[in-house]
Amino acid sequence: MLFKNKRIVIEGDDGMAFETMRVGANICKLRKKLGITQTELADRMGISFQAVSNWECGNSMPDISKLGELSEILGASIDEILGNERIARIADAVLNDEPAKDVTGEELESIAPILKDEQVEKLLDREDAQTDDIASVAPFLSTGFIDDYARKKIAEGVHPERIMGIIPFMSDRAINELADTALKLHGLQAIASYIPFLSSSKVDRLAIEAYEKHKTLESLTSLLPFMSGSAIGSIAKQVLDKDGLRGIQPLLPFVDSSILEKFIREKE
Repeated sequence: MLFKNKRIVIEGDDGMAFETMRVGANICKLRKKLGITQTELADRMGISFQAVSNWECGNSMPDISKLGELSEILGASIDEILGNERIARIADAVLNDEPAKDVTGEELESIAPILKDEQVEKLLDREDAQTDDIASVAPFLSTGFIDDYARKKIAEGVHPERIMGIIPFMSDRAINELADTALKLHGLQAIASYIPFLSSSKVDRLAIEAYEKHKTLESLTSLLPFMSGSAIGSIAKQVLDKDGLRGIQPLLPFVDSSILEKFIREKE
């Protein structure tokens, strides 16, 4: 999915393009054919004329709940409005609460902008749903849906890296839970990509546990930039007591100089 100049362009294997600008142009042409203004169309639909203007300028898409009314007012089929017969059929199925069969990833991306979260989730709620499909429409899904999907995949033993594409759309709580489960199943290195999304307290705990287990700073390489000063200071003190100044060198770029000086004075 590419976002260019306020339009959504989605290309399928057959070259299909479903654009907000194309839909806007279709609405504009059909409105002008009737000889009505944007304000008149807006008044008939009970919405602001700015909403109609945004549709026609390609800045937004009409919600699927408006398509039936828009079709009736413009005297055109949903196919004519959307400019794609297959997408129009899926829209009709969703509007009539009927099953939409064999929806491809490209088609899902195409229609997601005009659907409500729960409608997109219904199209995705199948056993063969792939992480790539979830990631491609993540902005149109509820956080709870994405959280549950990620928990399910990790519980099934899927490697954490395989669901990296949906991590930015998960809740903080779920990401922290996911990190705990993935850590037990795959080890610290497997969740290295998750670390920027974890809370600082979670990173601190992981770092302290890793050092206590391995007694080496190598296990903390990916964690150090995201740790709090107090947690780094705590580990620095342990390293200083155990290995002296030479052992603490890898921590120097991250530990506060005043804390380090205090530790050294105490040691002297």
